[in-house]
Amino acid sequence: MGFVGISRDITERKRAEVVLRESEELYRTLVETSPDAITLTDLDFTILMVNRRALALYGCERVEEMLGRSAFAFVAPEDQQRATANAQQILTLGGVSNIEYTLLKQDGTRFPAELSATAIRDAEGKPKAFIGMVRDITACKQAAEELLQAKEAAEAANRAKSEFLSTMSHELRTPISVILGYGSLLLEGMLGGLSEKQTHSLRLINNSAKELCDLITAVLDVSRLEAGRLPLEMHMVEVSTLLEEIKAETEAERERVDLTYTWTIQGDLPPLHTDPSKLKIVLKNLIRNAVKFTEEGNITVEAQDCRGGIEFRVVDTGIGIPAEALELIFEPFLRIGTVTSDQRKGTGLGLYIVKRLLALLGGTITVESKLGSGSTFRVWVPREHSTSLNVSSNAVP
Repeated sequence: MGFVGISRDITERKRAEVVLRESEELYRTLVETSPDAITLTDLDFTILMVNRRALALYGCERVEEMLGRSAFAFVAPEDQQRATANAQQILTLGGVSNIEYTLLKQDGTRFPAELSATAIRDAEGKPKAFIGMVRDITACKQAAEELLQAKEAAEAANRAKSEFLSTMSHELRTPISVILGYGSLLLEGMLGGLSEKQTHSLRLINNSAKELCDLITAVLDVSRLEAGRLPLEMHMVEVSTLLEEIKAETEAERERVDLTYTWTIQGDLPPLHTDPSKLKIVLKNLIRNAVKFTEEGNITVEAQDCRGGIEFRVVDTGIGIPAEALELIFEPFLRIGTVTSDQRKGTGLGLYIVKRLLALLGGTITVESKLGSGSTFRVWVPREHSTSLNVSSNAVP
C-alpha cells in the first residue's frame, strides 16, 4: 500500500563526534609531545600505552618492547618496596607527586628520576588504570652536587681569607702601636720641645695612625668573627661599672666641646651575665658613630631594665639616616656617606660588627631615625646568655 519513513536530525551527534575526534587528537598530541615520559598501566601496573619520550627515556626503540611488561621492571631493586607502597597511596589518595626513584633503562643503566602518578576512574568513581609521568633528573642532581662542591670550596676560601686577615691584622697593629706611642710622647713634650708647625704635622700623623689602627682593629674583629675565633668570656657585670668604663675609654672621642654628653641609668639595675668586653665594643661603636655624625647638640647614653634584660640607648641629634638606608646599615662596608650626598669617613664595619657581636651575646638591636633629626639605637641584652638575634629598623614618622 505504501512506505512509512522516519527521519532524525543527527547534526548534533555528528558535531559531537567531530568534537570527540578533535579532543582525542588534542590529547594524543599533548601526550606525544610531552617533555615527560608518560605511561598508562592497568591496576596491576602492566603497561598499556607509552609515549615517544618514554621510549627514549628507557632506551627502547619500539613500543612493543614496553607494552605488556610490568612498570616495576623499570624500577631499581632497592626502590621496589617503596614503589609498591606508593602504588597503594595512589589508590587511597588518588595520586602521588614528585617521588624520587632510581629507575632502569632497557640495558640496565641506572638513572635518577622523579615520578608523579594518578588514578584514572570510571563513571562510578572506581579506579580502572594508572597514568604516570616520569622526568629524568640526572642533570639536576649533577647541578646540585656541583653547587654543593662550589659552596664548600667558597666556605673553605672564606675561612682561609679570614685566617689570613686575622694574622695580617695582628702583625700590622704592632708597628702602628709604636707609631702612636712615640707620637704621643712627642706631643706631650717628653722628647723635647716642638714648634707649632711640627706639632700640627705630628697631630695629623697621629690622627691618621689612629684611623689606620681603627681600620685594622675592625678587620681583625670581622676576621675573627667569620673564622669563629671569638669565644665568649662570660662574667657577672654591674651596668653602672660597665658604663663608667666605657665613659673613660671613649673620652678621646668625646673631646668635641660643641657636644653635650649625658649618661643615665634608670633605677637600680640588676647585674648582667654576659661578655663585658664584647658588650663594650658594641656600645663604644655606637657612641663613636654618634660623635662622627653629630655636628652639634646632644649625645645621650641610657640604660634601663627591660623585658628580662637591660636595654641600652644611644641617642644623638645628628644628621640622621635616610629611610632607604635603615635596612642596609648593618651590612658590611656600607657607609652612610655612600647613601647620602655627604661623604663620611669610616670603614663601614662598625655596625656590622655590632650585629655579629650581639648574635653571640643573644641580644637585639633596633634603630629609629629621621633624616636631619638624629638617631636612636636600642641594644637589648638578656640577663642570662642567649644565642638569638633579631635586627630591625623603623623610621620615625
